[in-house]
Amino acid sequence: KSSVSYYDSQSGLHINYKKGPKVHGILLPMGLTKDPFTQRFSGLQSLTRPAETSLTTPIDATVHSFDEIYVALDSTCQLDILEANENVVIQFQCSGSRDEWDSHIVLCAAATQRGRKVKANLSGAFLLEPAKLELAGCLLADAGVDMIILEDDSGEISDGYDLGDAIEALVNCDVAGLPMHQRVGIRLGATVDSAAEERLAMAEILSYAASELEVPHFDMCFHGILAPCPWTFRDAFEELDGFENPLRFD
Repeated sequence: KSSVSYYDSQSGLHINYKKGPKVHGILLPMGLTKDPFTQRFSGLQSLTRPAETSLTTPIDATVHSFDEIYVALDSTCQLDILEANENVVIQFQCSGSRDEWDSHIVLCAAATQRGRKVKANLSGAFLLEPAKLELAGCLLADAGVDMIILEDDSGEISDGYDLGDAIEALVNCDVAGLPMHQRVGIRLGATVDSAAEERLAMAEILSYAASELEVPHFDMCFHGILAPCPWTFRDAFEELDGFENPLRFD
């Protein structure tokens, strides 16, 4: 990965980031699966856990390398439960009212003021008109959100070109600090019950997003229930021009 470093006069910050795709793992809430995950691999940028789940689970022995831990929260009072090294994930409902949007923004701002990194998952993002999506992105960036993940929870995305308008709406936002094109990410749908050709099609979308749209962040679910599984990403990033596959399988 090539590194970028410069001084941003608008924010007064030194900006540093690495180019290339980064994969973020998601631990399932309790009760969604009882099947253990046994494939060992490394290279995750982060791991997200539900608020009620610790990392003392069998998955710890499987994922032996990740840089950051995020915890899914839905209220400011939950910020007190975080360990010193943990960051915050919030679920941002794009279909919500402006008051609901504002409550999400307040939580993001409170977390960043406490020195936590914040990741926002935008539910229903691909159903939102570009102008409103751009507004949501600007509000979240102004609240200090580092990652803005567009969720395809409605099954709108059938090929890579379907991503274009939404990604363009976000990266056109003029924000201080980290540029928007380094905050944007995607979470595609489940692969747990998908046929081989469907998983291959999803891998092609992920590959297109990384290579052609230069999307930097991708959500992955170990069991393929909340997002594509590790093997879909292995296939997607196997032969990316100019970038190495961030995931390394034992």
